[in-house]
Amino acid sequence: MLHANFAASHACTIVTASIDGKAFFGGNEDQLPNESYMVVDKRGKYGVVYFATPWKEIPLSMQMGINEEGLCYDTNWIPLEEIDHRPTAYQREWAVLHLIKTAASVEEVVSRMHSLNWGESMEYQVHFADHFGDAIVIHPGANGELSYTRKAKDQTSLISTNFNLAILEGEEWECLRYRRAQDLLGKLDTGETLNAAFMASVLHGTRQDGQAKTLYSAVYDLVDRRIFLYGNRHFDQPHVLDVKKELQTSSRYRRVALEELVGSEIMGTESIQKEVAEADALAAAIMKADTESELSEVLQVLETAPQVGLFINCVRRTLTEKLHQENWSHARLIGDLCERRFGESWRTYAFLAKTYYDSGNPDGAKHFLEKGLSVHPSSTELADMMERFQAAVQ
Repeated sequence: MLHANFAASHACTIVTASIDGKAFFGGNEDQLPNESYMVVDKRGKYGVVYFATPWKEIPLSMQMGINEEGLCYDTNWIPLEEIDHRPTAYQREWAVLHLIKTAASVEEVVSRMHSLNWGESMEYQVHFADHFGDAIVIHPGANGELSYTRKAKDQTSLISTNFNLAILEGEEWECLRYRRAQDLLGKLDTGETLNAAFMASVLHGTRQDGQAKTLYSAVYDLVDRRIFLYGNRHFDQPHVLDVKKELQTSSRYRRVALEELVGSEIMGTESIQKEVAEADALAAAIMKADTESELSEVLQVLETAPQVGLFINCVRRTLTEKLHQENWSHARLIGDLCERRFGESWRTYAFLAKTYYDSGNPDGAKHFLEKGLSVHPSSTELADMMERFQAAVQ
């Protein structure tokens, strides 16, 4: 199985901080432009307030949430890893949602996690924290087992970004956002220092301003069960929510667009909707093109589009569809465009190789891996993909 991430489209920073009886949790949701929601769900043992966004083929993914007992979670994308895990129980939903609806503490999460079905692979790690100040990050282990990293009792913080925490003490890794969060959390010395504003300063320091920008951020006061919601990197304008009140005043299930909570101007709703509409129109034009010359005309518009998120959105959808149609010449033109615009990144070749491989075209995958290695000979990521590719096709 090959795996890759094109232009790091889902990069989040998550932090837990606790000291002197206080416990806070915060996360940045860094994605391509989309419409995000608050979802209140009271259908489980414990009611949960989620924040949700579209993710890949999932119309609405519960990216982060907090339940009425003060247990919360958020997820980081990491490179996909296969896991060798044999569950002893059966649940109808994603293991993370099952846990947030039925567990009241991190200790309960630890005691139940190994019994649940997490699937055959994971391209995420999940960061849980509770009002006691306990926290863990569940992730694939060094040998493919389901594992976790836990905040030591004498530690005041736990951080997760977009590398598997299993390698934190081992292999070389580098993440500027992780280092930045470490530096900022290093200033935490007493309970007087720890509050929502302090946590917001950590999220502000690790925000993303590029194509996968920080769409929204949330800080949870786990003791008082309050949420401080920040739209579109406006860390000076929190929208405060009371978890118990939201659960008391909601029906069994309620969904509210974030623009209704914090305001469309703060969320930048108009620009998001405009970019999504432009991406839809361009994708439709690409799929409608019958000849190579017609397609080339449309791709010229896409090549000069200033919004990188729009470019990635279109390419992901249309390249996969062209490959499924076995329209190799059109797929080649889209791949050429990716190389022209983002050929300086090894991720581009990894994305193209994986897309071709997943679409049943191993020759195309091999072509882009070889080309990527010729352009980026020092890329250990591409070399690893080539090794797994060769093992898969033997």
